[in-house]
Amino acid sequence: MDNYFVLDEMESADDWTLLGDSSENKADVEAPHAWGVTCLKFDKKSGSTKYAGLYRTVAFDLRQWNPEDRICWLANPKDEGSSMISSIVRLGTSASHYNEWRFAVGSMTASRFNVCSAKLGDAYVTGNGWNPAVVTYMAVGFQFTNNSDALTLLHIDQVYLRSSVFTQT
Repeated sequence: MDNYFVLDEMESADDWTLLGDSSENKADVEAPHAWGVTCLKFDKKSGSTKYAGLYRTVAFDLRQWNPEDRICWLANPKDEGSSMISSIVRLGTSASHYNEWRFAVGSMTASRFNVCSAKLGDAYVTGNGWNPAVVTYMAVGFQFTNNSDALTLLHIDQVYLRSSVFTQT
């Protein structure tokens, strides 16, 4: 049996804050979206970071999940030819202490939603990383090559955890 836990359905931009000065124009939009009624949209502008995205406060206890389980999200990169590197999700205790999962844009198809997936144990750690018992910070977005990069109409839809199925041989 597959265990599935939705971290955010991405139905309301009101719950989210722009991630740094390189992000702008957040909104929840009906089209395009992949799951539910809407998804979240934002733009990357020239700023002081290579990331464009959104963050919010959450309250999760994720101790029941293991390093082989997967974090998944739906991302729509607008343009394959851009300087976008990856789509990202962060979970942690603050903007200074989190785990980050990345999915390479080169593995996606532009202008459509792609299921991005990574093992929970395959995280990039910032600060002290996360405490799965007390997850209070969540961020989603895209990583670019340069701080000065700009791209509009970036979309992220549902973020969820999915358990791995173990088989014995």
